[in-house]
Amino acid sequence: MRTFVLVLTAGCLLLLTQSASSSITKMSIEGHWEGVMVRAGAMVKVTFNFQRKAKGLEGNFSSASQGVLEYPLNIVRYEHPNVHFELGDDGALLFDGRYENDSTIIGTFKDGDAKGTFSLKRAAVEPLPYKIEEVRFQNGPVVLSGSLLVPNTRGPHPAIIFLHGSGPESRWGSARFRADGFARREIAALIYDKRGVGGSSGDWKRATFEDLADDAIAGLHFLQTRKEINPRQIGIYGHSQGGFLTPLVAARSNALAFIISAASYAGPAYEQDIYRVRKSLRKHGYSDEEVKEAMEMYTLFIDVARSGQGWEQYEAAIEKSRNKKWFDFLELPPKDDWLWQYYLGTGNFNTLPYWEKVRVPTLLIYGERDELVPPIESLTKIEKALEKAANEQYTAILIPKAAHNLAIYPDPAEPFSWWHTAPGVNDLMIAWVRLRF
Repeated sequence: MRTFVLVLTAGCLLLLTQSASSSITKMSIEGHWEGVMVRAGAMVKVTFNFQRKAKGLEGNFSSASQGVLEYPLNIVRYEHPNVHFELGDDGALLFDGRYENDSTIIGTFKDGDAKGTFSLKRAAVEPLPYKIEEVRFQNGPVVLSGSLLVPNTRGPHPAIIFLHGSGPESRWGSARFRADGFARREIAALIYDKRGVGGSSGDWKRATFEDLADDAIAGLHFLQTRKEINPRQIGIYGHSQGGFLTPLVAARSNALAFIISAASYAGPAYEQDIYRVRKSLRKHGYSDEEVKEAMEMYTLFIDVARSGQGWEQYEAAIEKSRNKKWFDFLELPPKDDWLWQYYLGTGNFNTLPYWEKVRVPTLLIYGERDELVPPIESLTKIEKALEKAANEQYTAILIPKAAHNLAIYPDPAEPFSWWHTAPGVNDLMIAWVRLRF
């Protein structure tokens, strides 16, 4: 039976990570640290882990409220008593601290032009209620490297595979956070590095959606060989581009037990790109006439990118538009950019014919304030597609105030507060899966 849910219940999740050895010397920052970051009077709880490996000091970041677990730090430097580390794309957050004693690090951080303070304390950590095994599986010549989280309780267990969003995504961050929640509730979880990322071979820039779907199916086949996993109770979770892939994976494999698809566009990929850019132009204050002009240019780019035809018209339009106010905002790629070849293989992909073939239990999740895909329109189209598949085993969730990444941000007129993942989202997904088994 189909249901539609609007309101989520609040939930919380205790992050537990592996502890460092108690034999750490007093002059070392290696170990597990818990504390807070404060900016403009707003506080967020965080944890950091530091460890020394062959290449030197490394670290990772976790935040339960932001739905991130063990996200790798870009840089870690320590010359007693000074500590420096960087987090995010191109070191977006810069931390400079002082190791006060064997149990405290205090300092400041920069987030662009914004500044704040942080304080950390050494903390003991309880053992995880699941085992983490580093694994590899293969799709043709491509070797995928990942982590398998298996509950300590007696199996065989249901399992879930986490697909990737767009770009060079690894197994860490939000995927690791969500996998942790499932493993704590006796559902095994497989997370892996996208092809060409981390420990995986291949190149996602040269991959089609079919290639990426087959990577996930290779993970499915791998799980079917494991005695701890029930081969008839394996499903997938995909967000954004991963949500695009969920119906394709289901159509290419008859072994899936369920689908969780979040923030997926219903229709051709290029249409979602056009929707995203138009929405962004309006959000950044361009006039109606400027938006019209910019979208004519961007739509021409899309048409050339997905067909490989029309270069002369496109290049003439580029020269005519270079001095327009909106031109740099579009970030159109140069002719030798990898994106042109990538778009030929992905731009025309249409999710709807595959949704019409999905006959397994399905959970659809959207944020009410998603600016990258239209949530209601997407839900309506997927619902009609599932009806064609005679699939009544689906549930649709619209998360109040949530953005594309299922997080909640302060309104522009409100005082600064830390964005946070919508409360209860992970708990809801876990409960939905457990109800199936």
